[in-house]
Amino acid sequence: MKNLTLTIALLVFFSTASFAQRADKRGSADYPLVSRFEGATIDGYQQVQFDRYELPLGPAEGAKALGQVRTLEGKITKINYAFWEEPKPSLYQLYKSYETVFNEMGVEFLFSCFKEECSQEGADLVRTAADMKMLLNGFMAFGDHAYIAARAQKGPQDIYIGLYLKQERSNVAYELHFIEVEAMGVDKISMADISDGLEQTGKQAFYGLFFETGRATLKDSSQDELALLAEYLKENYEASYFIVGHTDNVGQYAANKFLAKARAKSVVDALATQFDLDTSNLTAIGIGPVSPVSSNATDAGRAQNRRVELVLK
Repeated sequence: MKNLTLTIALLVFFSTASFAQRADKRGSADYPLVSRFEGATIDGYQQVQFDRYELPLGPAEGAKALGQVRTLEGKITKINYAFWEEPKPSLYQLYKSYETVFNEMGVEFLFSCFKEECSQEGADLVRTAADMKMLLNGFMAFGDHAYIAARAQKGPQDIYIGLYLKQERSNVAYELHFIEVEAMGVDKISMADISDGLEQTGKQAFYGLFFETGRATLKDSSQDELALLAEYLKENYEASYFIVGHTDNVGQYAANKFLAKARAKSVVDALATQFDLDTSNLTAIGIGPVSPVSSNATDAGRAQNRRVELVLK
């Protein structure tokens, strides 16, 4: 009876300990941009206010050597999710689910791979990231893997996402890394700035016109600068102008040029519908990435290159 009592006591202890492990890690929280997969609990969490991060954009080159990366600086949040209860999702289910979520968010996909696509000459991308201590959970190095790198935009701020997934038999886990790149300071422009720009250089750039990432949809945060542009055009209706869309060089040239024109047209349409503006003197065109004002090698430079310009005909 004494041994049975001890056995029951041990079972109760380990059952309680197991249940406690299934609670989210103390002090952790989901990142507000992306929800967790149903049934997942936070098993690891780390947040630093400012650090350097190398976001993989291609297969690894070796066991401890990443291949193509984008070096970022900013606030970094890492969240490791584990599954303790049945039924657990498969690697493919997780991968396709987040692919769908990211598509609905309108993020820009930078690189993605599934299973063997993540490997190059025996070097697996997620395994390499785990071996290099980039991931919170070292056990992410085992099993099959998938990965997605993407970029979202919140106002002038870029938020990069690294999604690392693994499945080893019934052991399923994933990590979401978020890198908030320091926002480029956007100085408010005035009517005088627009007049001076057109008089001196024939153009004026607008950096306060914000769009959904990878889309031509204007965000609500664009209203102030859109209203300023409408006010200027109403007072200077006798001239003709180009509304010119510009992008950075991330992605394919043809897609960027198409997106640039679509964004310029969205501005023209918004001026007509929201401000009752006669837009017959406006022509929307898309330049894309071929007229940068800064280097595309840095995030700050890419942010400067993503702009809309008012150009005097």
